Amino acid sequence: MINLRVEDGAIFQDDRQVCNAEIAIKNVYFSTNMRPAAARVVVRMSGMDDGAFVLDLEHMTFSALRQRMPLLRCGGPKDRQLLDAFLVEELQKKITYDAKNGRKPIILLEPSGIQQVGEHYTAVVGGQVIADELDYEVAVKQDRWKVPEPQPNMLLEFMEFMKNAPAPVLLTAAFVATSMVRSIILESGIDFQGLLYVSGPQGVGKTTLAKKLAGFVKNPETNREALFFDSSSTVAAIRDAMASARDLPIIIDDLCLSAGKNVQKKRIELGAQIVREASNAACFTKKSRDGSAIELSCNAGVIVTAEFVLHNQSDITRCIAVKVSDPLQLPDGLNAQLAAGAMCNFLYAFVTHVPEAVKRLREMVAEGNAVSALAECEEQRVRTNLLVLRWAFHELIEALAVLHYTRRFADELKQRFDEALAESVEETQCALEAVRSNIPEGNLAYIILRGYQNNDFHVLKNESKIGKLKQRVGIIWKGNLCLRPSALIPYIQRQNGYHDWSRNKIVSELRKLGVLCIQGEDAATVRLTKDKDVPRVYHFNMEMLEAMAEYY
Repeated sequence: MINLRVEDGAIFQDDRQVCNAEIAIKNVYFSTNMRPAAARVVVRMSGMDDGAFVLDLEHMTFSALRQRMPLLRCGGPKDRQLLDAFLVEELQKKITYDAKNGRKPIILLEPSGIQQVGEHYTAVVGGQVIADELDYEVAVKQDRWKVPEPQPNMLLEFMEFMKNAPAPVLLTAAFVATSMVRSIILESGIDFQGLLYVSGPQGVGKTTLAKKLAGFVKNPETNREALFFDSSSTVAAIRDAMASARDLPIIIDDLCLSAGKNVQKKRIELGAQIVREASNAACFTKKSRDGSAIELSCNAGVIVTAEFVLHNQSDITRCIAVKVSDPLQLPDGLNAQLAAGAMCNFLYAFVTHVPEAVKRLREMVAEGNAVSALAECEEQRVRTNLLVLRWAFHELIEALAVLHYTRRFADELKQRFDEALAESVEETQCALEAVRSNIPEGNLAYIILRGYQNNDFHVLKNESKIGKLKQRVGIIWKGNLCLRPSALIPYIQRQNGYHDWSRNKIVSELRKLGVLCIQGEDAATVRLTKDKDVPRVYHFNMEMLEAMAEYY
């Protein structure tokens, strides 16, 4: 037992002053697994206002208190050790006292996101604790963000707007709902990697769409969007938001086109980096207070607005594609305040039936092949992401149950959303096809050999009819493939990855591969007969063509 006493605004050991202030443990906070996690420490110093600080137990030391109250003093290193032990002893006394007197534990919740407390679930959104009922008192670690106070019928009003909303609005609304329950989705074991990628030309309302539906998280001091970033924001700030804004939507706005090649390349690279980190395909790190690196993952739902589509197949399939081609006409009533209230209404319903909702999620993903809107979706990752989005939209409708909505209203909403999903699938397919068109399937030897084997070249097979070569694209001559330049060059330029290859570049590559039979004048094309009316051809050695063909 530590032999210290608190008296007259100080702490003493016998008659010697150890500390120039009274220190008391006022509250002990427990984690959601019911272990002591932190304490509220009050420091009373003569002539000063009381200081009250919440300290994690691992940082509950005299040094930590002094960092917060620089005028706090003790005699030396031995006194600091005494005070550290005193704090631990006072903590144990407080825990024992509260238990004996039947005080309910105070659960310290994370600053945002859905959390399980005992048998119940709760959500923290902008300092608001959303729960049906709890057996414990709760407190929130930090108040980094705020959201507008919800009204009871905001979700119904919000969903009324969805009845006639275009696909970009429906998809964005569903993604925001997905973001609010993201941790539950990931804990369920569903491989959800999606982020929302809103693309389209300048001036069509991409930013307005994102702000109206997801820009409701505010800075308590400035009342400005707290989770809104643009291409000028630092990567460190974006990463901090992705890691800390658990179960909240963040907006990364305006990845725009640039006249400068280098600038444009950097923006495309930034977009790809954000996609990989937001989908947790790549981890990221930040430095801790002691200088060591901490590995982080994305806990937020990320919305990106951009003027360009991504250039990598893997990145595209991690995105939920939203295309805005024409200017959006969004009603004034559909705004961030309504969206905030709607999402809080949604969470009030969701936290009361999390196990049932997770069951519906797993069923939705397992039975995804029956969803006609996704019939054309070839990528499993995209399919999973869109099925999760569909589930979230259905959960929004489920949350309206207490308001006695009509079945017709629900069916209309679900039908409209499936139409929006089909548009997203089409946009993804277009983006993938554009990327694939720039990726060669093999080298030139493979392209030519495959074309021959697929009968893409209608060549003469009878050497005696070489006089008809003018009317044909080529001929099989002494077992080798011969093709006219007017047929071969356009054919190659139509293949994926070779659209911008010039004739000279094609010929140069064929020479390197060693598949051409070259005559004495070193020309790439040859004459098969002395008849000058017979056109020149590229003469391919079939054995070399087969040997050098490479499929990528």
